[in-house]
Amino acid sequence: MNGGKRYVTFLFLCSVFRILVSYTTDDLIFDWEEDVPLVVDDSIELPQHNLVDTTLGDCTKVYST
Repeated sequence: MNGGKRYVTFLFLCSVFRILVSYTTDDLIFDWEEDVPLVVDDSIELPQHNLVDTTLGDCTKVYST
């Protein structure tokens, strides 16, 4: 396998935001729950990966040409 070495994997869960690039903040409002902003279904399995941390923050970006 990997000789017993551990590798840190950084996963950025941004796919939902990539899909929504064509919209502005005037079009979309995300109202995240502050106590539990992300709910993970226990029946879902991601082989060889563990969700170890989540953070809530503003990732508003300005794109202009």
